[in-house]
Amino acid sequence: MYLEQFHLAEKPFEQAPDPRFLYASEQHGYAIASIRFAVASRDPVVLITGEIGSGKTTLLNRVLTELDRDVLVARINHTRLSAEELLQLILVEFGIEAFGKGKAELLTRLRRFVEQQAAAGRHVLLVIDEAQNLSPDVLEELRLLTGIETERQKLLGIVLLGQPQLSRVLDSPELEQLRQRCRLRIHIDELTLDEVGAYLRHRMAVAGGDYEQAFAPGVEPLIHRYSRGLPRLINVLCDTALTACLVEREPRVTPEVLDAVVRELQWAERGEMPPEEPDDSASSQRAARLQILHRGHRVDEVVLSGDHYVIGRDPGSEIRVDDKFFSRRHAAITREDGQWVLLDLGSTNGTWMGGRRVRKWALTHGDEIEIGKHRLVFFDA
Repeated sequence: MYLEQFHLAEKPFEQAPDPRFLYASEQHGYAIASIRFAVASRDPVVLITGEIGSGKTTLLNRVLTELDRDVLVARINHTRLSAEELLQLILVEFGIEAFGKGKAELLTRLRRFVEQQAAAGRHVLLVIDEAQNLSPDVLEELRLLTGIETERQKLLGIVLLGQPQLSRVLDSPELEQLRQRCRLRIHIDELTLDEVGAYLRHRMAVAGGDYEQAFAPGVEPLIHRYSRGLPRLINVLCDTALTACLVEREPRVTPEVLDAVVRELQWAERGEMPPEEPDDSASSQRAARLQILHRGHRVDEVVLSGDHYVIGRDPGSEIRVDDKFFSRRHAAITREDGQWVLLDLGSTNGTWMGGRRVRKWALTHGDEIEIGKHRLVFFDA
């Protein structure tokens, strides 16, 4: 193992969601403080979304380790369940007999347990990971559980973690009541190039090593590009690279080592696409355009020749707008069944159309997307 070569006390890039290794970037620090405040305030529902491997679980583990002792937590990781099966798992997590019981008795037992804990001065928190797999019916059942309350406060809180589609599910009309109970919605963006460098140094320091001795200058942009800023992929790439250094007797991770590892992992760089077959049809030659205006002045224009464009501050965004009003991954324009659609990606300041904040919007020629002082004008082909 490479621990001795790089003078490490433990492996710095393990996949386990160890809260000690959480790199608290600006967005992670904000998320931690917000979740902690929401739990303390007895908010009924908290939503945390992020791409696969973005570090949602590690972030939540950090929050849970810092909760007061009067908060009892049930954590559910298996979510392809019926409403009755979910109730059974929740009760089992609290050590309550749940099998062979009807739904009415399951609900009665859970309510009685929550009320008993409240009488003893404790708050019950339900944490559900991979929540994007829950059906609307099960999510509605969870909404009903938030009705366990007194006249003064909620007795049960729910934290939902999931991939970005969870946010879109929550925005569906049939879940309006659940959405109204969700005051905090946080989206974890991928790490920027600068954050990747800080992330690497942090994890190496926690593991007892020296980043500069293990990684050569110039590797951070490559790590960012190959991993797309996703912590899980950074860990896979760097752990494999350190192992390769041991095998190949290389003193440090260099660009050449990274290139070899990426080939071994069969990864493609961000944005790398296989060549498309030529299409002579008229429809394939048409491309929509997005004109970007700032305070009424045109600053850029993007031809929408692909199918998906992320808009945000992140250097990896297909449409980058370097303005602090924008979230790192603020919104996306995507083609769905031949129709261009605008999607808000859980942004902090919102995406607006005609003075109204929107989550999803079917774009038509001439539509103006409003984000702060910027206007993004959509022109169909």
